[in-house]
Amino acid sequence: MNKFEKFDYESLPIDKPFIERRIVSTCGSLFWKFFVEQVHKRGLSLQGLRIVEVGCGTGTSSLVAAMLGAEVTLIDIDNAALRVAKEAFTLYNLKAEYLNADVLKEPARELAGKFDYAFSGGLVEHFEGEDRTKVMAFHRKFLKENGFAMMGAPNQLSAPYQVMRLLSQLLGEWTLEREIPFTFWEFLARGKKAGFKECAVFGTAGLARDILVYGFAVIALLMKPVPSGIKNKLKKGGLRAKIKNIELNAEITESNIVDFVKKRYNTVIQAMNNNKTGKTPKDYLSSGLFFYGVN
Repeated sequence: MNKFEKFDYESLPIDKPFIERRIVSTCGSLFWKFFVEQVHKRGLSLQGLRIVEVGCGTGTSSLVAAMLGAEVTLIDIDNAALRVAKEAFTLYNLKAEYLNADVLKEPARELAGKFDYAFSGGLVEHFEGEDRTKVMAFHRKFLKENGFAMMGAPNQLSAPYQVMRLLSQLLGEWTLEREIPFTFWEFLARGKKAGFKECAVFGTAGLARDILVYGFAVIALLMKPVPSGIKNKLKKGGLRAKIKNIELNAEITESNIVDFVKKRYNTVIQAMNNNKTGKTPKDYLSSGLFFYGVN
């Protein structure tokens, strides 16, 4: 039996600096780029696209889509997550539907088969056994014919992920009761069993970036027991800012975050039009994996 992981959403600083750092990170991810490419390949527009995010948390990815005109529904079993997501949308005068629902049950009848796109990030790995397949099928049941779903999860075969996890556990910083990472092959097999007629699995980043990002995360963990005086000296030296810029891999130079989001979206479309998108990596060893399936 699965016990849902609880996160302390109330502790998050839901203000524009916090949300906009998350938006910049989202717009730099392969997950988001692949989503934009799929929308464009289908001849669709984000304007009016019906999107449902399952296990929404702060809803940052959906917020980005809403800035581009998507109609968003956010689902979580934790009302605290829904409140936080609503606060984030309210900061930008954007609207969404907020629903409390259990992913191991059937979707509400009025929502089944109504969406162009269903997705989650960091959800399916918190379930075990056949419940993992049920969660994947839950996404599919929201989709229209030929609608598509994407789901992200950590990769069991990733050395940087496993090192980071082990170190977090040894230092008492690992707070999750259950996180069971996927392999490339399990994701694919469960997607087919969940009823998707077309399935693929991709890596979220190359090994070099994984080592860089997880390396800085390890440094941050090791810094926790360091005396505050030494930490302050390092902060004055700009280490914290340098880490942040490397992790985000982008800077907001536009007058507001919506302009930034539109620019990043147009960059992906322009690259597609110029046949310069590159190949999304089928990386068996990437720290994260994402599943793509068509209903």
